[in-house]
Amino acid sequence: MNIIKKIINFWKKREQKALPEAQVQNNYANMNKNRNWMLTNNSYNQPTKIDMEIDSFLNLYSNMIENADITQPIDTRKMAYRALVSMNGKPVTQEEYNKNFYKEQMLLSQLNNNSQYKVQAQNTSNGTAFYHVRSYNHRLPKNEDIVRLYINCNNGNIAELSNLILACNQNPNFYMKFAANDSNVINSRGEKIVIYCDKNEVNSTMELIQNTKNMRPDLYKESENLLPFLQNINNTVSVAKQPLTDQFKDLKGNYKTIPQSTNSFISCTLQESYMEAVKEIARSDTNLSFLLQNDCLNNEYLYMRNYPYINSKYHDYLLQSMEAKMAILSKNNDIDIEGIPKQYQQDREYGQKNNQNEYYRQ
Repeated sequence: MNIIKKIINFWKKREQKALPEAQVQNNYANMNKNRNWMLTNNSYNQPTKIDMEIDSFLNLYSNMIENADITQPIDTRKMAYRALVSMNGKPVTQEEYNKNFYKEQMLLSQLNNNSQYKVQAQNTSNGTAFYHVRSYNHRLPKNEDIVRLYINCNNGNIAELSNLILACNQNPNFYMKFAANDSNVINSRGEKIVIYCDKNEVNSTMELIQNTKNMRPDLYKESENLLPFLQNINNTVSVAKQPLTDQFKDLKGNYKTIPQSTNSFISCTLQESYMEAVKEIARSDTNLSFLLQNDCLNNEYLYMRNYPYINSKYHDYLLQSMEAKMAILSKNNDIDIEGIPKQYQQDREYGQKNNQNEYYRQ
């Protein structure tokens, strides 16, 4: 299916009337907690794209946990988010830093002295993370209509490519952000430029991107390094719809407040899926049974510290179980995750499979 048609179908699904909460079976919450069981472990013959992406995420996340300063508070949610967004980022070279530094200064100077756009810095404890550029009198679409288009590029081309897109833009209601040079050195992300547009503007925005790519293909170097877990357009742009809420619904139906971004929802989905998959494994492996004790049961730091052992013994099973749970969580939170195997998407609305295997016991 054409990616533009897929995006249109996203919103058709959102317009469908949902069943009342009381009518939806919550098999997961009613399962026997203490039963010792595991899924049937069918080894993969060939790793899929999502297999490799989950592997990459868990390896990065595990490495961050392994090197964390245990004398300081550890925020596993932030660490998981950092692991996700840095998956397709590359370390910045001195040459790239210098090149982008001067281009960034020139662009900011132009933006501060023009009548078409206004710019605002998104500041964090580590300095400016992104520069947000909006048309004057910009009006953001409703959450349910927003599409985010993510562009990756070489670290040295961020400001120059941003400048070209802004210069060629003809949309009077335009909004994009680009990664700040200094912040990119500290934590190089896979999305260097993000364009926020209305669902009805995806085609015209893609025309803008394609036109600039035709003009300066060199500036799109490394744009093929797409964001993990997302659909893409023309192998150049990763695409995601805007989450409708900041409430993440877990496998038990509980909610927690998180930042309202696709990456935040995907990182929470990966965390939740990993934790629940490891609990399944721990019920069948006495070496991990301590993870099921009350004082360890929700200790994500401890669960990730044991990832090397779990991965070496249960790699294929871990992926199977996580992907099955990710299918449910993507439905729970109306987040589209590219590459979830079709068998796990069947009947995911009810958290169960068409066959009689009971996959989601706690």
